[in-house]
Amino acid sequence: MKLISLMLAFAGMVFYQPKTYTDALRSHVGEKYVETTCSALICKAHDRVSDVEVRCSARQFWEGCGGNLTTVAEAESLAKLDWSKVQAGDVLALNGVHVVAYLGNGQCIDSDPLHDGVREVGVSRLIAKKNDAWFTGPVRVERWIK
Repeated sequence: MKLISLMLAFAGMVFYQPKTYTDALRSHVGEKYVETTCSALICKAHDRVSDVEVRCSARQFWEGCGGNLTTVAEAESLAKLDWSKVQAGDVLALNGVHVVAYLGNGQCIDSDPLHDGVREVGVSRLIAKKNDAWFTGPVRVERWIK
């Protein structure tokens, strides 16, 4: 009986289809960075809930991902960003070298080799990364065009 329950749970994880983009992002929590880089995380989650397939590097996200994103806010740093303009699902393009996605309620999702992969992280924790080139410098908030 336990084996059947285990098999059903595994099948549910394999065939799980997220309903929203933020659900799709969260479905990658725990994946290793070598499997899912920052830009791959954003692309894979987008592709699971969209008819449009995207493949963009962090630099291409900074530039709008081939017209798939529109810039809704810019700032000199995460600390100076007007967070009232940021919505769940927005992509934070950082310094043209890294991307994270905003989940809402002060939480982001990030894939970073320093914590070995994909995890949720608070905005305040990202802002506190003063000596990390991925998180210092200008930020653009990019929103998917529907």
